[in-house]
Amino acid sequence: MSPEADLSDRELEILRLVATGASNKEIAQKLVISPNTVKVHLRNVFAKIGAASRTEAAMFALRTGLVDHVVQPPAAGGEDSSMEEPAPNGSAPKEPGAALAGVTVTLPQPEPSGVSFQALLPWAGLLAFAILLVVGASALLRSFPSAQPPAATPTAATPIISSAQRWQDAAPLPVARSGMAAVAFENAIYLTGGETPQGVTGLTLRYNAGQDRWETLADKPTPVTDIESALIGEEFYVPGGRTASGQPTNVLEVYNLRLNHWDSRVALPVALSGCALAALDGRLYLFGGWDGKQAVDTVYSYDPESNTWQTRSPLSAPRAYMAAVALEGRIYLIGGTDGQQHLKTVQAYFPQRDQAGVSPWEARADMPDSRSKVGATVISDLVYVFGGESDSQPEGGLPPLQYAPLTDHWITFDRSPVPVGSQPVLVPLETHLHVIGGATPGGMSVFHQSYQAVYTIQLPSVQK
Repeated sequence: MSPEADLSDRELEILRLVATGASNKEIAQKLVISPNTVKVHLRNVFAKIGAASRTEAAMFALRTGLVDHVVQPPAAGGEDSSMEEPAPNGSAPKEPGAALAGVTVTLPQPEPSGVSFQALLPWAGLLAFAILLVVGASALLRSFPSAQPPAATPTAATPIISSAQRWQDAAPLPVARSGMAAVAFENAIYLTGGETPQGVTGLTLRYNAGQDRWETLADKPTPVTDIESALIGEEFYVPGGRTASGQPTNVLEVYNLRLNHWDSRVALPVALSGCALAALDGRLYLFGGWDGKQAVDTVYSYDPESNTWQTRSPLSAPRAYMAAVALEGRIYLIGGTDGQQHLKTVQAYFPQRDQAGVSPWEARADMPDSRSKVGATVISDLVYVFGGESDSQPEGGLPPLQYAPLTDHWITFDRSPVPVGSQPVLVPLETHLHVIGGATPGGMSVFHQSYQAVYTIQLPSVQK
């Protein structure tokens, strides 16, 4: 009897999802089960098919015809470490080509007669050549100091997807602005607040990616800038912010995506702007910020069900205008300012550790340069950082950064054709990152471009 015949329907379903690159948390959400239940099923699957990693399990699904393509499965992190695919020798990538983590390799569905795994081996050389081609060409492109790489003569070394091809123009903002907040939901971007040349605004917009156009929605009741937002369910939350008076506020306003309606919730414990915000496991986490006089070290969590705020373990030092992204049960805090200088500090916060006697903080590799007021997000288990301010470049011109949590390693990569300023928004939609607005030396921007962070290399079919 074949190994796949020993798998239950649920185990087969989970194995197929592993082959798509889904994390344990994503599988749990899709199947409406707990992450612990997913881990139990995965251990059983690994034992039955003789796999030692998620990659081996995905390749088993491919060669047995359970799926017609695979995506490199992400490392689960934390308690899932027994099912991770570690970096070779535990080392971090040393070349800019580490950005190749955004490449998906797609193999064709085997013929009904069946194709053995060994039959795919002749194509290993072709796959290796394609990967080396992308790495080499990507590194070559990044060696040019100009934001616009020179046109390449078609040769064997021409990149599969060039820097210019990965950047695309999208519908610009109706009005230039910076300091706004945005979330992605159902192939659309919802954006609110910020500052325009006319002042602080509550204007709320929706970008329809399918139609490449902006639509006006209900205004946020309290116009604010220097804000962040986070999505929980079908609502996005906007706490605090700086008002037109120049002072921070403690309001918490929530937008219902289905009803196009704003509501107020219980106020923050103190008035703050320039905070970092992330949602994890149905709660909001608010870090640091500016109280109108100085940067602060406070950390708060908010429970939407009880509509209450709770004080958590403070930051190691006062910090404002940093970025926060949630990934695999932790929140990464990136850069910011202490009120005197820009920071390159990166820390990981573990909410589940935040209890008496247990520190929830871990240091991570610093950014290559100090900066604050960046746009940051996660796509395919990689962290991306765009724009911001630094001591050398107050507004605009900073290279984008990519961070791999598994290897704790930062790299720079393809610059935007238009320099990204401070306080843009960075939003993932499917395989693209959308970079919108920001402040540059020339003023606030209507800039909106998308960067293809993940793409697919197709390989020819293999006949037995």
